[in-house]
Amino acid sequence: MATEDQRAALRRMVDDVSVPQAYDDTTLDLYIDDAGDDLRKAAAAIWREKAAKYVEMVDTQEGTSRRALGDMLEHALLAAESFEGTETPGGNSATTRAIERV
Repeated sequence: MATEDQRAALRRMVDDVSVPQAYDDTTLDLYIDDAGDDLRKAAAAIWREKAAKYVEMVDTQEGTSRRALGDMLEHALLAAESFEGTETPGGNSATTRAIERV
């Protein structure tokens, strides 16, 4: 079972901070458990789920008003990709290399 801190962090990662929240605590617990407590993997799964909901959204334009709803799919997929293949923050350390002058 996930902790309150894990749930809060995951909510921030998937932009589920408004009220009412899209994901209840039980659902977040399932995502976290399925991801082996890796919040980044859980966030990627939720963003992919959100992307699936956006598949049928299209851009619309009426007069001078334009809504680029089709962008939501692309942005959700980019968010999912940004969380995939990396560990939860704190597990990685920064690396640098020497400056080379030519």
